[in-house]
Amino acid sequence: MNLTTTVRTALIAASGWVGAGLAYGAPILDVNIRPSAGSGTCIVPESQRAASGPITVGQNCSSTGFGFTRTGRASATADLGSVGASAAVELSAIGSLDNSAIAGARASGEYLFTGPVTSISAPIILDLSGGLSGGATGFGLGFASLFVSVAVDGFARGALLTQGPDGFEVRGNSLFPQTGPLSSFTNPQGHSLNFTTLPFTIPVGTPVTVELFVEARAGVLGNMTARAEFGNTLTFNGSGAVFGLPDGFTANGPSLVDNMWTGEPAAAVPEPASWSLCAATMGLAILLRRWNRA
Repeated sequence: MNLTTTVRTALIAASGWVGAGLAYGAPILDVNIRPSAGSGTCIVPESQRAASGPITVGQNCSSTGFGFTRTGRASATADLGSVGASAAVELSAIGSLDNSAIAGARASGEYLFTGPVTSISAPIILDLSGGLSGGATGFGLGFASLFVSVAVDGFARGALLTQGPDGFEVRGNSLFPQTGPLSSFTNPQGHSLNFTTLPFTIPVGTPVTVELFVEARAGVLGNMTARAEFGNTLTFNGSGAVFGLPDGFTANGPSLVDNMWTGEPAAAVPEPASWSLCAATMGLAILLRRWNRA
C-alpha cells in the first residue's frame, strides 16, 4: 500500500485485507506505517504480523534545511476487536514543498454464529473515535482522511472521511446508515460515535471471518499542519451486543463471548522521544491530484 493508491482503488481493494484459510479462532493482526518528512521516509517496520496479542508501532520524522522544517508522525495499533491509526504532518515553508504520512491497521479473526437457520442478515455495532484537521490558509493546504472498512467473509463495507480545503466529505459510503454524525470528526480534539453498520449476510454454523480495517492519511502543501488522529479508531461495541442478531442466535470467537466483547481498546501508540532523519521521497502532489479525481 502506498501514497499513490487512489481512493477508489482503496475502496475496491479493502476486502483484500481479509485473511483466508484461518483455523477457527485464530486472529491476524497487522499494522503498516509510513511517516514522511518531505525528503524521505523514516526507516520503520512496514508490516508486522502476530497470532495473538496487540501490535503497536510508532515513528516520528523530522528534517530541516533552507529555512524550513518538515515533521511527520505515524502510528498504528491492532488488537482483538480493536484497531487504530494516526498520521500527522507539519511543514513550515511557503511555496510548493510538501509532506505526508500514512498509517493503517487491521484485526481479523474467525467467529462462529449459532442459531436455528443457516443464514441471517445482521449489522455490527461499533465504536469509532478520533478527529481530522485540515483546510486552507493563505500560505498552504492541509488534507486529512480516514478510511474505515468492516468485512464479513470477504464482503467489505467501507467509507472514506476527508477533511481539506473543500471542507468535510464522506466518499464511497456503504458502511454508515447515516453520514450526518460523521461531520463531528472535524473536531481536531476528537469525537466518539457508537453506530450500527448496514447489514451483512452471515452464515450460521460455520466459522466466519470478520475484519476491522482503518487507514489514516495526512498531507500538506506549503506552510500548514494536517492531522488524522484515530489512535483507538474502531472497536467492537463496548457497552452491549456486538452483532445485531435476532432472538435465538449468538456469536463467539476471539475476544467475543456470547456476542459480547471481552476486550478493551488497545492503548494509543506513544510518540517516540527521538526524531529520525529520512531518506526517500514521497509525492504528495500525486496523492492530492488522485484524491481530487476520485
